[in-house]
This record gives sequence, C-alpha cells and structure tokens, in this order.
Amino acid sequence: MHHFFTVILITVFFLALPATKAYVAREPLNTDDGYCNSCTYGRIPLGESDYNDERCERYDCNEDVLIILGCGVVATDDPNCSIERGEGRYPDCCNTVVCD
Repeated sequence: MHHFFTVILITVFFLALPATKAYVAREPLNTDDGYCNSCTYGRIPLGESDYNDERCERYDCNEDVLIILGCGVVATDDPNCSIERGEGRYPDCCNTVVCD
C-alpha cells in the first residue's frame, strides 16, 4: 500500500508542473514470478507493456519495477485555440493545442 501512495504522490507532482509534456511514475514490485502484479494496473508480463486507453497511459513491466507513463497538462489562453484529445494509444492520445 505504501508503494501505491508513492506512485500517486509522484504522479500528482508531475501533473502539477506547468508545461509538462508527460509524467513518469515508478511502482516498485516483486517480479520474481515473471510478472508485474499491481492491484492498480493489473498483471503484466516482465519485459512487456500494457495500455490504458481511457487514461492514455502506458505501463512498462521491468525487473522489480512498473513504469507508468502518461500525458502532461496542456493549456492555452488563446481564444482561437482549443485543447483536443489525440487518437490512438499513448502518447498519440495525449491532449494537444489546436488553433484556428
């Protein structure tokens, strides 16, 4: 449970940074069975990746750690611009600023 809160704190920290293009969080895990078994992100084979298209995140299972990659915060003050979600899997699904 301690590791879950560490991941959340790291994620919140990176989401709060202005002009951030992406965030990366690490969840230390025991991968002795050949899997990253996370109560939050599921079961991912060691050396492989999985995606959450709804959250636009990628999860990379490495030895003893799960790496979580996600989109950063995108903003604009320009009235001729809008924020649009991309298509596809991370990082293509991240929001971008589109201007007229």
